[in-house]
Amino acid sequence: MNYKVINNAILNSRDLPKSFPRDEEFYDYLLANNVAFYYSMYLSKEKSIMDKKIIEVGKNLNKKFFNTLKLIIKICKDKKIKFLLFKTYKYIPEAVDNDIDLFVKKKDFYSFMKALEKENFSCIENEPLKGICKKEGFCIIEPRVTLSFRGVTILDEKKIWKKTEIVNIAEIGVLKASLEVDLLHLLLSILYNPNYLKLYLLLLYKKCDKNRLLLLCLDKRIQQDLNFVLNHLITKNIEEKRLPLFMGNIEFSNWWYRRILPISDLSLYKKLRHVFCFFYIKYLYLFLNKLAFQHQWPI
Repeated sequence: MNYKVINNAILNSRDLPKSFPRDEEFYDYLLANNVAFYYSMYLSKEKSIMDKKIIEVGKNLNKKFFNTLKLIIKICKDKKIKFLLFKTYKYIPEAVDNDIDLFVKKKDFYSFMKALEKENFSCIENEPLKGICKKEGFCIIEPRVTLSFRGVTILDEKKIWKKTEIVNIAEIGVLKASLEVDLLHLLLSILYNPNYLKLYLLLLYKKCDKNRLLLLCLDKRIQQDLNFVLNHLITKNIEEKRLPLFMGNIEFSNWWYRRILPISDLSLYKKLRHVFCFFYIKYLYLFLNKLAFQHQWPI
């Protein structure tokens, strides 16, 4: 498959040449990179059977998201709670997945969780000041106060709320975190989760001012980690590569040895699990073409 042709088409918001084969492998590639709905709905000029299926499923996923968002807005209005959408807002018209990530302020966190429990959501605080709330028929709601990874704070509450935007979603005005905040988390998750670079994430990066992104990182180590990701992944020839893209084994292992292994607050088990997860999700994809965090589309 000619990945350069696909990547260039998506990154430049245009359809592929008519001669390009739109087979099962092609659509699997779009789904793996979170750009399938965007392509089928807005870029594909002649809708194939698969385009139509993707559009139908995407619209249903978005309908579920809109219903959940309306409930969040109602709860926050009743309780006088402010929230910021985080990662959930799509900068291209892509279908929203089954999670809604958002920020609330520390003083409102437990009030928000209790309000969701009254709506029959099952809510747990899976990390300090970070929750996960589930109810059949609704998106999973994941409120948090700071941007952090396993106890390491990347951005505090004050920094997150310093720059916000209002966006219209289904004709509803909603506050969201800045593009730079979203992108900072997504890029650092490649190292800290660990995760991988998708075509959708590359689209976001091309919309962002790199200097603004780096200015968010007050901690020099975090800034170094961000530069590490950018320098080792987003290279000049990236548009020619098969995405999602993973960090190189040697580069990641060296970073892990310098950055994760010395952390005294992490147990040896968690440190080893972190590096094991990187190799597991990488080779699961490379050998079996399966993504560990791919959203399931019922098509």
